[in-house]
Amino acid sequence: MSFKHIKISALLLLFAGLGSCSLTLGPEIGSDKGSVFDYFWDTFDLQYSLFEQKGIDWDASRAVYRDQALNAATDEDLFDVLSSMIEPLDDGHVWLSGLGGYYFCDTWEHPEIPAAGYQFYLFRAEHYMESLSTTGSGLVSYGKMRDRNIGYIHISSMSSGLGGLTTLESWVEDVDRVINSYMNTDALIIDVRGNTGGYSANAEHIASRFVGEKSLYLKTRVRIGAAHDDFGQVTSHYIEPHGTRYAKPVYLVTDADTVSAGEWFTLMMRKSDNVTHIGWRTLGATGMVSFHELPNGWEFSTTIGHTTDENGICYEETGIVPEIVTPYDPGDYDSVMEWILNL
Repeated sequence: MSFKHIKISALLLLFAGLGSCSLTLGPEIGSDKGSVFDYFWDTFDLQYSLFEQKGIDWDASRAVYRDQALNAATDEDLFDVLSSMIEPLDDGHVWLSGLGGYYFCDTWEHPEIPAAGYQFYLFRAEHYMESLSTTGSGLVSYGKMRDRNIGYIHISSMSSGLGGLTTLESWVEDVDRVINSYMNTDALIIDVRGNTGGYSANAEHIASRFVGEKSLYLKTRVRIGAAHDDFGQVTSHYIEPHGTRYAKPVYLVTDADTVSAGEWFTLMMRKSDNVTHIGWRTLGATGMVSFHELPNGWEFSTTIGHTTDENGICYEETGIVPEIVTPYDPGDYDSVMEWILNL
């Protein structure tokens, strides 16, 4: 492909209407170490949206790392230089892929808050269920708690990878059917621990079954200029009711692996007065992301948008803290389920 122009496809958490835009980076470039470094650094310089918020001096990073890149003896050394340069961003939406592996920029430094993956929580939740079934292209697990008239739905992702930016994927209709089957329960648990994100359209469709009125839940801005604080107009995102509302108590469960569209979903659900948010704080990676290819074939991503809730609060790095924070136990004990059982 030509590196004269690159299309920015914001596939994770891209709001309706952004689509794609074209960024011109100048003449076609080669795949030598200097060109690879410059392309990588320039892309972040022109697009990354959180330099100001994170207090990052990106110009200083060029002075530190460019000579290291030029002096890299191997591709592995060059990969390490680029990885080291983006490490201070500590951004769950930033990664570098090459040489058969990935470097993820997020550095999880909160041992008191677990990041265990959804399979771990499903294994523990199963102890509390009559049985667990799977639907929704394998993304949705559901069941009822033993001896309690409480439904349980776990959603591991907001995308099956088969849809588009604003296209509603068919698996969400399976979630509708499960919700409909639980209309006579006394309460419902929506578990998005380990949710890896995806498309906001799918998240909105699911959340629309729980909200009682149209509500503003998110504001986004995208980098549009060379200055690190040069953003476009604010786009407001609303969640509104759709279908038959589940109006009984709902317990939304998150953890440190709830990320991206999973966090947007969390903000949507928190707009409903019958939803109680419980568990642990989310990862804190709520921005829009774009994907790129380096001249040597490596790939990387960068955050291009700044997001806040309706009150102007940004959850990057800090994550969204539940109303009820439950303790963590590494064994079979699930503090969330125990808390609900003790209601």
